[in-house]
Amino acid sequence: MKRHANSLLVLAMAAVGLAGCGPQSSTPLAASPGTKPVVEAPNKLDVTGSEPKPLRKKEDPFWSEKRPRTEITGPLTRTSAEISGESFPTTESKPPDKAATEDSAATRPKADREPTKPGDPEKITFDDLILSMQADMVYRPFMLTDRAKELEGKRVRLSGNMLPYDGTKAKEFIILRNKECKYGVGGQADHVADVLMKEGHKATFTLDTIRVEGTLRIAPVNGDDGNTKHIYVLEEAVLK
Repeated sequence: MKRHANSLLVLAMAAVGLAGCGPQSSTPLAASPGTKPVVEAPNKLDVTGSEPKPLRKKEDPFWSEKRPRTEITGPLTRTSAEISGESFPTTESKPPDKAATEDSAATRPKADREPTKPGDPEKITFDDLILSMQADMVYRPFMLTDRAKELEGKRVRLSGNMLPYDGTKAKEFIILRNKECKYGVGGQADHVADVLMKEGHKATFTLDTIRVEGTLRIAPVNGDDGNTKHIYVLEEAVLK
């Protein structure tokens, strides 16, 4: 019996000697059921700790040997000074109306350039007598301009063209603002004047521009259609 007890004591001491007194063993314990192992996220940097190297040209998917990249230089927008210096196409202008061309320099009588002396008649043109009347219109006194009123009763010299008439010599004829003007139907009463020649004087028809000297009167005359044919009359007229 005593020998058996001694054997047990020896075995116990041997077990304590094998266990030792150092730190707890690092052998991992078995994970308990239901728990997931913790996995650390990989580091973005490589094993050396440096950042990724840039791609070389041939490794760049947007680089091509045939079409190399071009760098943009200079401003992307133009300045106002550059824009203002440009010329822009303009719309083609419309041709002038026929009415505007009728009174052109080719049809208008030549202006009287002769110098005047004290006591000479005042040189005028139809521009001094125009009342802005339309064709086939009845004259009314309110249409008269201050310039026309000023000339009434004065001795004037008017340039224009003769309305064709029958015969060679005439004691009365119509002077027109230009060759395109009409008298009577379709005419403008402020673009014409009736000329009454001075006693002993007669007029001979000509296609050239004439100058008539006479006393200006405002004496409207209407036609059969009721419209005014002419407004002005030159009395005691002579050709110059």
